[in-house]
Amino acid sequence: MVYGPVGAGKSSFINSVGAVIVGRKVNVAAASTSNAVKSFTVEYKTHKLKLKDSAAQTVPIVFNDLKGLEAGENRGVNPDDIKAAMQGHVKEKYFFNAEHTLSKDNKYFNSNPTINDKVHVLVCMLNANAVEINSSVLDKMKEIREQARDLGIPQVAVLTQIDSCCEFTEKNIADVYRSKFLKFKRDSKPRDRVVSDVVFSPGRELPDSKKINAVWVKGQKHFAQLT
Repeated sequence: MVYGPVGAGKSSFINSVGAVIVGRKVNVAAASTSNAVKSFTVEYKTHKLKLKDSAAQTVPIVFNDLKGLEAGENRGVNPDDIKAAMQGHVKEKYFFNAEHTLSKDNKYFNSNPTINDKVHVLVCMLNANAVEINSSVLDKMKEIREQARDLGIPQVAVLTQIDSCCEFTEKNIADVYRSKFLKFKRDSKPRDRVVSDVVFSPGRELPDSKKINAVWVKGQKHFAQLT
């Protein structure tokens, strides 16, 4: 499951990873702009990737997308709803409401979740170009991180938009792990609120070179090791 502040690139990340996995451009998750203040995604969605040249067969990886974290009280997705989703209690197309969390008598509450309904890796999305993260958003991220820890769910953070954040990556995406700027951005995240295990993600939805592909593959191998 992917989560993070509004405009962090959650949906674009799903599309980009999907493109690498299936070998073609995909647009399974509608994405907003990086400077958005309100979440474009408003309901709980499960994205499955179909194999190339196959109408029915899917890859054994499922992405859960949800509403973004917004600044302020009663805005964006409520951390309690994210906890319910991690436990497998949230059904497809549940409309998130920050003021009213999912109740057990709601038709979108899954009272008997299977292992396939539960979250196996929690991915925190962060925009590398963002100047700072609102303190109220950081507090929500801390709460979500602690909930995942208590549930025993592995966590990883992804810095997005790295292909446009500094002169090194703009010229050569392969220099991502040599960028001092990205190292600073990675190491400057509040450790009590943002998971310290960080990988990098280009901002383009379709990998158009072997170098970008290599960055994706390295990140995906890291995810696989967490499961």
